[in-house]
Amino acid sequence: MIKRSVLVLVALGLAACNGSSSPSPASNPWAIRYSPGMPTAPTPNASGGFAFEIPLGGSCPAAATTPPDFNVSACHHVDYVTRTPMPLSGTLTLDFTISGDNPSFGTLTTATNNCSTPPSVSLLLEHTNDAALNVMSYRWWAIKDAPIVLGHNVLTVPLTFANWADTSGPPPGTAAEFADALANLGAVGMTFGGGCARGHGLYLNSGSATFTINSFTSP
Repeated sequence: MIKRSVLVLVALGLAACNGSSSPSPASNPWAIRYSPGMPTAPTPNASGGFAFEIPLGGSCPAAATTPPDFNVSACHHVDYVTRTPMPLSGTLTLDFTISGDNPSFGTLTTATNNCSTPPSVSLLLEHTNDAALNVMSYRWWAIKDAPIVLGHNVLTVPLTFANWADTSGPPPGTAAEFADALANLGAVGMTFGGGCARGHGLYLNSGSATFTINSFTSP
């Protein structure tokens, strides 16, 4: 388990390839970012949540564009799903359901994302003014993640420094940098990935799958 944690935290540096948030309508605070082949936002559903289809990958892995354009790829995948910040206190909880028909999930969005870590969803805190992608302490991932499997799941993480790591971790930044991110949030949400990075994307090799955000709360 320790070896896996080290691998994932090192991989956060690769996940930093993704950047600033996109605006959403007032009625829908969520945005889907850096996700070729995906809509710009999840769709509200009748139960009060938001949902999106995990895409079939197409041509995966795909070569990186030059200069980098994280919205364009022959490999379709979902990377970042974030929303406008809300008040945070104590913990952050994602309640979600993955439904589908015999899905086979993939994370080999690029040839270098070939580590053995299984697909996961991770909570993300993102500082304001992150568009330049050059401040390692502007993106923080919860060390605890959740597996991508069919069914209902609840991921709860305390909003304390010991439970989060920044883009360069390990070491996981500093407590002061974490506090600064919390005080100056530009977006909160989740990233999808596996292999060598938590935020480099998730797709389907076959089958179908819907990811439903039942709730995203901080008491």
